[in-house]
Amino acid sequence: MIARPKLLICAALLLFCISQRAAVALAAAETDKVDFVDVQLNIDGKMYEGLQNRIEFSIARVGEKILLGQPVAVLAANKATVKTAIFNVFSKVLIGFQLESVDLILGEHTKIVMSIKPIPPFITEVRFNIQTQDLNPELGQLTQEVAQKAEDEVNRIFIGLPVASISWSEGIFNTVVNYLLERDLPGFNSHFLIKAGVVTELNLTLIPEEPVVSNVTVNYAVTNIPDWLVKAKAKGYQEQFNVLKGIPVEFLVHYQARLEKYLNDSLHDYVELRQLGLAVQLGITPGVNTQVKLKVDSQYLQAGLEDRFFVDRDQNFNSLQAKLGYCFTDFELYTRYSWGESPSSSGPWKAGLGIPIGANFSGGLEFEFEHDYRQVYLHYDLERGDYLDVKLGIADSPNEATVGIYLTPHANLEFVNYQHSFGLQLMLHL
Repeated sequence: MIARPKLLICAALLLFCISQRAAVALAAAETDKVDFVDVQLNIDGKMYEGLQNRIEFSIARVGEKILLGQPVAVLAANKATVKTAIFNVFSKVLIGFQLESVDLILGEHTKIVMSIKPIPPFITEVRFNIQTQDLNPELGQLTQEVAQKAEDEVNRIFIGLPVASISWSEGIFNTVVNYLLERDLPGFNSHFLIKAGVVTELNLTLIPEEPVVSNVTVNYAVTNIPDWLVKAKAKGYQEQFNVLKGIPVEFLVHYQARLEKYLNDSLHDYVELRQLGLAVQLGITPGVNTQVKLKVDSQYLQAGLEDRFFVDRDQNFNSLQAKLGYCFTDFELYTRYSWGESPSSSGPWKAGLGIPIGANFSGGLEFEFEHDYRQVYLHYDLERGDYLDVKLGIADSPNEATVGIYLTPHANLEFVNYQHSFGLQLMLHL
């Protein structure tokens, strides 16, 4: 901000001078007096609107000290003196600018018209030097990338400003930088020092604010291969995800998608899962105790082991079923084998052809060897993890229908119809 004490001293001297002349000039009755002071600032070149408003505000406050309540007639009689005084005051305090002219449009609503010209050297670049406290160095790099947006905007605002003007415009500089950092780096408290120059440097320290991530847990959702195989190959991921420790929860929420991509990209550095033909999707549930969820699917091999417990009003059954399949570009070939009892009249051995129809929709043909049953099946996955299965028998083959309810990553509750046998079935993914 412009040096206020110096302005007020000059304003007081000017006011004293005018009042002395007024005592001589006023002989009579009341005259019109100034009740409002406005400022029109003309600048040779472009200037950030907030900085121009700050200069206009300072000029207006000084103008009010000098002009408010003064008779317009007296000011008109001493216009040259008032203009000269205002010119002398601001030519000294507007460092970095040349004051070219001052004019007064007098009246109850008086306007100060001032023209200024920036004096070189000018700022050509504002450079951020960022340090982070209590943050993993890998995420420190990410915060610097995020801060680039704020740095670009600071450059857009302040490039072209006289270097010398930073000494009195630092207040508006601080206001702008703090606003941009709060917008682009939520959850961080920032401290910075300005080193003025043609290349102006802003030495910035970012300090995470509570709450911060203190613990990271990893949950696996495996659908078509044994989950123990994934866990055995992915033990090293826990250390990789610990990079999130110490980061503000607010920052994690704000940049969740970006951090998920960052972590998901880092998974491709692990050749173990790629060698198994596995595809990984990663999701984050932010919080002080942050959860990283990994959905792992095999792109080629399809394997699974499921245990089913069926109950209806009259009977109950238990069966164990294994599946092994292989996915090609446009279809899947698989085989199933069952041990134990089931309300289904089909035998233990089946083979099938699966074809993807949509994002969550698939179908195919399944053949049972013992009774030569043939069924067309449709499968639809709902968003929460629930699903629908329908099998339509060909010729004398039976019909079957299942509504699956997601309970946990390892258990589903199913409402089933096996050829007129209605019941509940608990399915466990082993």
